[in-house]
Amino acid sequence: MKKQIIFLVSLLLLSFSAFSQNQGYETNMKAVMYFDNLIHQTPSAELHYQRAMGYFYIGDYTSAIKDFDKAIQLDYNKPEAFYFRALAKENDGMYKEALPDYDKAIQLSGATANYFMYMHRGYSHYNLFMYPQAIEDFNKAIALNPSDDETKHLLERAIAKRDGKSTIDPNDEIQKYIATHKFSSIAEGAAYYDKLEHMGLTHIRFEDACTSLRTKVITDVYGDAPTAEQLEELRDILQRERWLLPEGMEKYFHYVSENP
Repeated sequence: MKKQIIFLVSLLLLSFSAFSQNQGYETNMKAVMYFDNLIHQTPSAELHYQRAMGYFYIGDYTSAIKDFDKAIQLDYNKPEAFYFRALAKENDGMYKEALPDYDKAIQLSGATANYFMYMHRGYSHYNLFMYPQAIEDFNKAIALNPSDDETKHLLERAIAKRDGKSTIDPNDEIQKYIATHKFSSIAEGAAYYDKLEHMGLTHIRFEDACTSLRTKVITDVYGDAPTAEQLEELRDILQRERWLLPEGMEKYFHYVSENP
């Protein structure tokens, strides 16, 4: 009977993954609380995995990762556990940490490895400036899903980045605003980033805007030659303000190399 209930709750979690986070939030929270009780009574890998999925769908990636960790420690050796743990890490800006999990998910899946695994591993490679690896993954994803235009755009961007070319459209209105506006603080940049998140932009246009915004905000705030104290401050900010990654870290290393 307990297995049947777990299965039904799992179906609810999966069904709400297709809806917006707000629409599924209440149901997923109920699922999390339900699995809390079951884990307290009889902990198991399956229960930790299902609670992790509940946390994942409400956007609590830190809690999701902890439960995925526990499920895997308890021998939940299924590709979906590694895939969703990687995706939670990716969503939390932990691109480097996500890669081994994507590798494991693909390894365990074998010939059944799907488009999403390669696309998201490519996206993590892309955000780590590992463009040749990103290109390889995007090509594999496209081979499995030739109709996906978004991955094709990501592939074009990765090729351009590898070749040192710009992917930004200077005529885009958002790009014009970012280029001409003087950001007075990191907080002002963060507020504009939040605004971008709610504009309903396509993934590609959003990423292009964020790429420009991250570099522009740091340049506006710290100029071309920040002091040692400012560099230390920026390093601390990058640890807290994950929205500034990866371009913020790239800018930081540029500063360090120019001002040893």
